[in-house]
Amino acid sequence: MRIKSRVVSKSKNFGLLLFVLISFQLKAQTDQELVNGYRNVIIQSDSLLKIGKISNFNKEEVISLARKLDSQYPLQYLSNSLKYLNQKKYNESAFLYFLGKIRKKELDKSNGFNNYDGVGGDADNFINEVVVTYLASDGDNYKNILKQVITYYERNSYTYLKNNKSEKPSEELNEYKKIIDRIESEPEKSKQDLKEFRDDMATKIKEYFFQQ
Repeated sequence: MRIKSRVVSKSKNFGLLLFVLISFQLKAQTDQELVNGYRNVIIQSDSLLKIGKISNFNKEEVISLARKLDSQYPLQYLSNSLKYLNQKKYNESAFLYFLGKIRKKELDKSNGFNNYDGVGGDADNFINEVVVTYLASDGDNYKNILKQVITYYERNSYTYLKNNKSEKPSEELNEYKKIIDRIESEPEKSKQDLKEFRDDMATKIKEYFFQQ
């Protein structure tokens, strides 16, 4: 029986990016890959936070890859996000995931319909839940990854749409900016909210996936 990759957090404060899902088709994860993915994000984030390396991010590599992906269908950002996730490179995975969400919206606006429509599959839930659980471990890192995505997006056009007029989507950028603003304007409250969110996710993940 397939393991259902869905972990629901009771937190209302930073669930925003967790539940704004993009539907896409990726190679299905095996049951063991799903189990390992959820286990690893808890173990890895705890370890990196303890030694002060939670913000490790190969910016040069991931930006070089993003520039190549800018000429491709947005599914490729998400496919590569999953590859990074499976390598336990969560900041790189998050960068491509959030950028892919914007590119998908950009494509939607350009051609007037939703691309690869249909929400809630195992693969999209899996990436979303894992990267947000990781980012919730440290608000400054969460904020910085979103800032990197925004800066990249504003400086690099989506060349896949070279034959179409690209209409810049504001919705995703505004959501990212709201999270950044909240972390900066209410550092103590946002830190506590993120901790509660992450602790709640960690409890649910341990209860389900650490027993597998």
